[in-house]
Amino acid sequence: MTLYDKIQTKHVIMLAAAVEAVRVLRMLENPSTPAPKKRLLMKSTFGDYRKKMSDELRKIDESLLSSVSLCFIRMLNFRDFC
Repeated sequence: MTLYDKIQTKHVIMLAAAVEAVRVLRMLENPSTPAPKKRLLMKSTFGDYRKKMSDELRKIDESLLSSVSLCFIRMLNFRDFC
């Protein structure tokens, strides 16, 4: 297989993936698509998306909690100097 063939094969694979992504996105955005079908599309496309979303929310909560606690500590330190 020549370099040109490899590049062309990669291009075809990327194009097919893009077409599939657009198809899935249209189905997910369509309000007439039933919820079970949307869940099936999400699971087949993204894997365990519910776990990923809960992990992401947990990370956001942790970062917010740490930033709030840092702000509180800074506020307490500032009060000591006043």
